[in-house]
Formats: sequence, structure tokens, C-alpha cells
Amino acid sequence: MRFLSVLKGDIRFQFRYGFYFIYALFTLLYVLILQLVGEQLQARVAVLTIYIIGTRKNCHIFHKNRRFRPLEA
Repeated sequence: MRFLSVLKGDIRFQFRYGFYFIYALFTLLYVLILQLVGEQLQARVAVLTIYIIGTRKNCHIFHKNRRFRPLEA
């Protein structure tokens, strides 16, 4: 019973602070971007977008204090 009340409170918190709205907005933008690119590029853009979003913590773009180091050949 305690789990259900915590879950209910968590869902209320997410609605109150707009988590679901932002998630829906990003999903809509993602779908629109996939619709704008050609059919040949859709699979590549989808994979690239998921890869970039999934690894944003490791990406140098999101860290101001980390210097960019080029890939070593």
C-alpha cells in the first residue's frame, strides 16, 4: 500500500513540474525531425539522435571544463 501512495505522489510531482509535457514536446520534435529528413536518412538520423542523447554525459560539448581531444589515429 505504501508503494502505491509513493507512486501516486511521484506521478503528481511529475505532472506538477511538467515532466510529461516536456517529454511529449521532445517526442513531437523528434518525430517532426524524422519526417523532415528523407526516407533514406531516417534510420541514420534516428540512430544518431538516440546515440547522442544516450551518451550526452560523455560528450565534450556538454562539459565546459573538459578540453576537446581529437581522436588518435
